[in-house]
Amino acid sequence: MAGILLNTPKYYTVIAEILSCLLYIILFGQKTRQIYQYVGLMVLSVVHIFYFIASDVIYNKIGTFFMAGTIILMYLFFMVGCRMDWRKRVYCTIRSLVLAEFMASMAWSLYLFLVRKFPISRLTETIILLSVYLGIIFLLWNLERKASLGNEKIQIKYASLFSCLIIGVGSYITSGLGIKYASAELAGEYGMALFSVRTLIDLAGVTMLYAHNMQLYNEQVNQENYAIHTILRNQEKQYQFSQECIDMVNMKYHDLKQQINIWKMSSGDLSYKKYMDELSRQMEQFDLSIHSGNQVIDTILTEKTLLCAKKEIQIITVVDGKELDFMEVADLCSIFGNALDNAIEYEENLLDKEQRIIRVVVYRVHSFVLLMFENYCEIQHKLYEGLPISTKENKLLHGYGLKSIQYIVKKYDGQMDIVQKDGWFKLKMIIPLPDENRGNSPELKIENK
Repeated sequence: MAGILLNTPKYYTVIAEILSCLLYIILFGQKTRQIYQYVGLMVLSVVHIFYFIASDVIYNKIGTFFMAGTIILMYLFFMVGCRMDWRKRVYCTIRSLVLAEFMASMAWSLYLFLVRKFPISRLTETIILLSVYLGIIFLLWNLERKASLGNEKIQIKYASLFSCLIIGVGSYITSGLGIKYASAELAGEYGMALFSVRTLIDLAGVTMLYAHNMQLYNEQVNQENYAIHTILRNQEKQYQFSQECIDMVNMKYHDLKQQINIWKMSSGDLSYKKYMDELSRQMEQFDLSIHSGNQVIDTILTEKTLLCAKKEIQIITVVDGKELDFMEVADLCSIFGNALDNAIEYEENLLDKEQRIIRVVVYRVHSFVLLMFENYCEIQHKLYEGLPISTKENKLLHGYGLKSIQYIVKKYDGQMDIVQKDGWFKLKMIIPLPDENRGNSPELKIENK
């Protein structure tokens, strides 16, 4: 019994390691994979199994370096199955290793407990093993899928990786010390107690790594929330500043227009009057009055229209702004400001000025309001969770504009979609009208083109 007690069977360990790697690949990897990745994972699983089958020979050759080979194989699982940087791969490898130790220890402890009381067949042992493994995997999958790393979900920095390494190595070494130095006299109740302690240490390691991951996730969520609310405040401040500037320019424009009319009336010179008429016509292009039915939208569209004119971008607006009167000023500023800023940022870099086109459409559809921002786009953006993946070098500081729009749309129980088709990037939002704003509306159909 002592000999059995001191060593977890190899097949317990290898199955646990493969399953733990696959679990974190599903949780932390991209949603879609190529055929070669599936083939690579199957090949690695077979190699992993044969590595453990030949463990006695390999261990005699390389000694304690045997475990290093296991870690390298687990690291290769994440290299093949996920698109992530090396820090995330190391992070996932550590977590998988500690989880595998816990799974194997838990299943073996349960088997030893039962085999002392009942006759256990090979089939029953297999059922126990699979039940424990699948139960642990199902539990962790439900606990961790919210905070899965995914593409840019959590940034693993050196400090976080070091903390994970300390927890993982500490847990692994501590759980193995008692077993390594146990003697045959520790069989029986004392041996079971020893193995139970090992299982509890492994459980503590898994729990600490889970808590560490949740801390990283919460830090990332707090950072995103701070960035989104900062964007909201900045867009509102920009709106207020733009409103003041536009009001001042409009006031000067109308004052000058009145003065020109007075000069025309006071002068009898025909050529002078013709000159004043021409000057009035030229000034019409500087009339900054856009009337959508919503003052906030008017101000933002006016500012962005002037910016587009400066950058030689054609902007077309068909906006029924009064349908958005129920929305808060800050929310309107964020939606229109961020959507147009993103479109302008891309369009200004197009070499062909004829292709620099932005379209803004807002209209009512039954008891909903449809908002659509379109701009010509030559490239196909990769999407993750419905949002384009940032192409900026520092992804932590970019990409929150669309997230803030998504946040606002959800706030009003709406839906946001991004469509890329026929050279156009389309940002669509549909927001339900409040009950007091609903009434008879024209029969319109939305087509997802």
